[in-house]
Amino acid sequence: SYTVQAGDNLWSISRAYNVSIDAIRQANNLTTDELSIGQLLDIPETTTNQQVVTTSYTVQAGDNLWSISRAYNVSIDAIRQANNLTTDELSIGQLLDIPEITTNQQTATTSYTVQPGDNLSVIASTYNVTVNDLMNTNQLSTDVLQIGQVLEIPQEATVTPGVNQAIEAETVNYTVQPGDSLWTIANQYNVTVDALKQANNITTDTIVVGDTLTVPHIEEVLEHNETKLVAEAGVKDILYRVQRDDTIESIAYAHNLTPERIIEANNLVSDNIVPNQALIIPLATDASQERASTVNPITYTVQSGDDLWKIAKRHAVSIDDIREANNLTTDSLDIGQNLVIPTTLVFNETNRQSLEWLVEAQYNMTPTSVFHDQTAQNPEYWGKATREQISYYSNPNHFVQSETESYQFLVLNYHQGMDVQHLNTLLENRGVFDGMGSVFDQAASNYDVSQVYLIAHAMLETGNGTTPLAQGTLVTEVDGQPVTPRVVYNMYGINALDANPNQYGAEYAYKQGWFTVEDAIDGGAEWISSNYINHPTYQQNTLYKMRWNPSAPGIHQYSTDVAWAYHQTFIIAELLAPLPDIELEYDIPTFTEYAAV
Repeated sequence: SYTVQAGDNLWSISRAYNVSIDAIRQANNLTTDELSIGQLLDIPETTTNQQVVTTSYTVQAGDNLWSISRAYNVSIDAIRQANNLTTDELSIGQLLDIPEITTNQQTATTSYTVQPGDNLSVIASTYNVTVNDLMNTNQLSTDVLQIGQVLEIPQEATVTPGVNQAIEAETVNYTVQPGDSLWTIANQYNVTVDALKQANNITTDTIVVGDTLTVPHIEEVLEHNETKLVAEAGVKDILYRVQRDDTIESIAYAHNLTPERIIEANNLVSDNIVPNQALIIPLATDASQERASTVNPITYTVQSGDDLWKIAKRHAVSIDDIREANNLTTDSLDIGQNLVIPTTLVFNETNRQSLEWLVEAQYNMTPTSVFHDQTAQNPEYWGKATREQISYYSNPNHFVQSETESYQFLVLNYHQGMDVQHLNTLLENRGVFDGMGSVFDQAASNYDVSQVYLIAHAMLETGNGTTPLAQGTLVTEVDGQPVTPRVVYNMYGINALDANPNQYGAEYAYKQGWFTVEDAIDGGAEWISSNYINHPTYQQNTLYKMRWNPSAPGIHQYSTDVAWAYHQTFIIAELLAPLPDIELEYDIPTFTEYAAV
């Protein structure tokens, strides 16, 4: 039996006891995943029939039990037992039996429904399995997922009990050799010097040949390191969990970084990593971050029609920065008044067309740019985006090489010409959108907007047509005044302000007369077309332009989420997957070089 603790959920309990969520549900006759603190759960046990076989290995120069266990993905204790070892000392040329395990246990699984923005890597990281585990369990031949698709998540894909467990909580005793230091030993066993000192109650860096040191449990070191990394990840983008076949080089390549950058960001003493280890993935810094700490103040003379907001936007700084630099106690300005502008950039028209200018404008914009911080204690936390995060997501060079991610540069103000039957196929099992192909097609034609975009955006905003604003919300008052009760719909989250998105989005829909699903699709398409995609001034006809507005950074943007355009590309890729021959047009922005003088 297990008593539910604060913070527990079925997934965390299933991982702790190495059983499936479904097994816990069945054992306790649960009809919901909601748990109560103090609730008593029966945890079912799994049994396996295992047969151990061995393969031979000849010890090479530089080998130790830990490195061999890593190479063969078995535990050190398993190698000790298979070879009747009473010491961890090895000799070059020594023959070792390496145990392998075969099992006829049927892997337990739990079901997961693919959400907007999901991909195999994200799901694998969330459930602590590998992408290969997911593909093999679900017999996938491609990494393209469909929103609403149900995947089986293998509960024991990478944590098999018994000898086939690479990162087992085990202690290694090491005898200090001539030439050893704490650093070389830490490097050899992929732990920190501090961890070695703490495990052996050492207060200095001096060690003596012949002394026996305890190398701390690998699992404990990983847990300690992860806690420290999460605490340091406030200005980072990604906390990445190492998968079974990962190397520092492969992780660096996947994130467009150098291996040295990851090693430095994580204070690693070597490039050795182990499965399940947490790593900070630092987003590539550029000159804009280095300049951010150097203020180059200029003087600006207030003109007719100016206010603090306009001046702040013009110079890519925040209103608060201007207030502070000028000791302002009021926002009232006088024509001819001289203001100190604490800009970090050199002001000229060439620089205003640079990526550095866009980053500063975004960083100082109101409302602020935000980022979904999955490393925070609250997984729903949205924090102010850092310059590093803004620089990464606003730089086209990070995405143009990916067919999927480059969809944020797809031109949206044209009708793809897909027939209604095909659109209805795409919309099957999409909540209220099921069978609405002709409505999307007509709206796309009426307002010169991409069919695929209209569908993808509606799916993202409404969770596949399942949110209250998509299902229909009853409105009885607007702006605090009673109105004739009507059910309204809002498919694009228009005016759904963060303070109370359902209320504000529903009241806006009432004012627009969106009383049916069809009204909301057509009205939303018209609003987005006239205000963004086909706007006579801004002409924001790509997802990238809608998010970043490079012609006027910091103003007239559809979303404050720095990854908004990026997330939509996966839905568009899913919709376009059955249409390999469709003709697409792209508009990839270019930026001038920043002139620092």
